Amino acid sequence: MTPELARVLKHELAHSFINQISAGRCPPWLHEGIAQLLEPKSLGNDGPQLARLFKSQSNIPLNVLEGSFMRFSGAQAYVAYAESLAAVSYINDSYGMGDIQRILQRLSEGSSTEAALRATIHSDYGQLESDLAKYLSDKYGE
Repeated sequence: MTPELARVLKHELAHSFINQISAGRCPPWLHEGIAQLLEPKSLGNDGPQLARLFKSQSNIPLNVLEGSFMRFSGAQAYVAYAESLAAVSYINDSYGMGDIQRILQRLSEGSSTEAALRATIHSDYGQLESDLAKYLSDKYGE
């Protein structure tokens, strides 16, 4: 068992649990963000670049990340994964893993992603993106 294999297994096992908890209704950004967080993966050198993207409002909107990442170019997909990790890291750091689990539970009950976010962290996508921009700016000094 190499460290890389252990990381990949944690990531893929997380996807399995996320799918089960959300009854298959978890959007890709949340799915990938949680799986990366549990690897564990950090934003590292991507943090300052993401802070600049959000500050200039050049980020990919989270509602766009509700669709498949397969339609993105390689560079866009890289940003989509990084934004996903950033959003989940923000939610986890600000509200805790319990609220992430509650979001997944609400999704399994039929809530839309925004309704699940509003019910748990009291944010719609616009507010979450604004809060995420501030989080990234504070954390990475951009």
